[in-house]
Amino acid sequence: MQTQPAEPINIKLISIVSLGSALEVYDFMIYALMTPYISKLFFPTHELNESLMLTFATFAIGYVSRPLGGILFGHQGDRKGRKKPFTFTILLMALSTLLIGFLPTYQQIGYLAPALLMALRLIQGISMGGETGGALTYISEHFPDKIGIANASVISGMCSGLLLGYCVHSLLMIFLGYDGLMADGWRIAFWLGALLGIIGYVIRRRFQETLLFQKMLASQRISSVPLLSVLRHHKRQVICGALAIITHSTTIILLQVFLPSWLQLHHEETATSLHSTVLAAFIVLAVLVFGLLYDRSHPKTMLKAAAACHLFAGLPWYWLVINQPSLNALTLPIFSLLVGLMAATQIPIVSELFPTRVRYTGIALSYNLGFIAGGVTPLLSTWLIDISGKTWMPGILLTLGGLASIAVLTLYSQSSTQGQASTNMTATE
Repeated sequence: MQTQPAEPINIKLISIVSLGSALEVYDFMIYALMTPYISKLFFPTHELNESLMLTFATFAIGYVSRPLGGILFGHQGDRKGRKKPFTFTILLMALSTLLIGFLPTYQQIGYLAPALLMALRLIQGISMGGETGGALTYISEHFPDKIGIANASVISGMCSGLLLGYCVHSLLMIFLGYDGLMADGWRIAFWLGALLGIIGYVIRRRFQETLLFQKMLASQRISSVPLLSVLRHHKRQVICGALAIITHSTTIILLQVFLPSWLQLHHEETATSLHSTVLAAFIVLAVLVFGLLYDRSHPKTMLKAAAACHLFAGLPWYWLVINQPSLNALTLPIFSLLVGLMAATQIPIVSELFPTRVRYTGIALSYNLGFIAGGVTPLLSTWLIDISGKTWMPGILLTLGGLASIAVLTLYSQSSTQGQASTNMTATE
C-alpha cells in the first residue's frame, strides 16, 4: 500500500501549490490594485466616483464568470484528474493578463477599450474559478489529516499574491510616480504577472495526481456528470459552503481591494500603498497561525469567534479606518487578525463538505458562488457611499458577513457529516 510522503516532501508540495496560487491571484487581482489608473484611462468621466464605479463593475465581471470556470474545470477535475485542469488554469490566466497589459486605452480606440477589458476579465474569472477549486481539492486530498494548515497554506499563498501586487505597486509608485503610472507604467504590473504565470505553469506540469483520485479511478466510481450529482445530492453542502465564502470574500475584498483604492483616490497615495502592503503581510501570517489552530481545536468554536467579531467589531472598526486614515498603520494590522481567523476557519469547512468523487466541482461551485458577493463588494461599497454620503456605510457589509457566519453554524452540523464520512471512506479504501 502506498504511504504518505515524508514530512519534508509534504512541506515542499504545500509550498509549491501555494506559490502557484500566489501567482494566479497576483494576475487576477493586479487589476484591482491598478484601479486608480484604469478608472481614468478606460472609463473617463467628469465624476471621480462614477469612473470608480465603472472600474469596479468591470472588476466584478471577473467574479461573475468564476462559477462557470468552476463548473468547466471541476467537471474535468472530477472525471479526468486534478492535475490537468489545475495546471491549465494558470496558463489561461497568464495569457489574459498579458493581453490586458497591451490593451489600448479609451483615448486611443474609444469604447472598444473597455469592451476588450471586460472580455479579458471574463476570461480571467473563468481561469480563477477553476484555480481555487483545484488548489483546495489537490491540497486537501494530499493532507486529509491536516486540512486546516493545508488549506490555510493555499489561502496564505493567495494572500501572498496580493502582497506581491502591493509590493509591485509600491515600487512602481516610488520609481515612476503617479504620472509615470498613468502613462504606461501600469502595464508593467500586468506584464510581470504574465511572466510569473508562465513560470507557475511550468512548475505545475511536474505535479503528480492525488492518491485519493487514483484510488477512486481504480474503483471506477467516477461521476459521469459531477455537477448534476452535486446539485442532486449535496445542495445543503453547496449552500453552506457558499455562505461561508460570502463572509470571507466580502471581508477580504473590502479590506484589501476597496479600501486601498478609495483611500488612494481621496488621501495620500504612497502612505496608503505602504500601509496596504504591511496589512497584506500580516494577513499572510495570521491565516497560517489560525490554520494551525483549526487542526487543534473545534471548527465551531472558531466559527463562533469569527461571527462575533464581525457582528460587534466590524462596523466600528471600518468607521475608524475610513474616517481616521492617519491611524491605519495601527488599525489595519489589528484587523488582519479577523481576516486571518475568517479565512482559516471558513475555507477548510468548504473542503470537508464534499466526497472525493465530486469534491473538485463541489468546492469550486461553492467557493465561486460565494465569491460573487466579494466581487461586487467594491461596486456596492462605492454605491452605498454615493447614495448616502456616508463613508462608513460599506461597514454594514461586515455585519452582514457575521449574520452569514451564524447561518453557516446552523448548516455546518447538518452538512459536514456526509462530506466527512465520504472523505474518511475514500481515504481508507
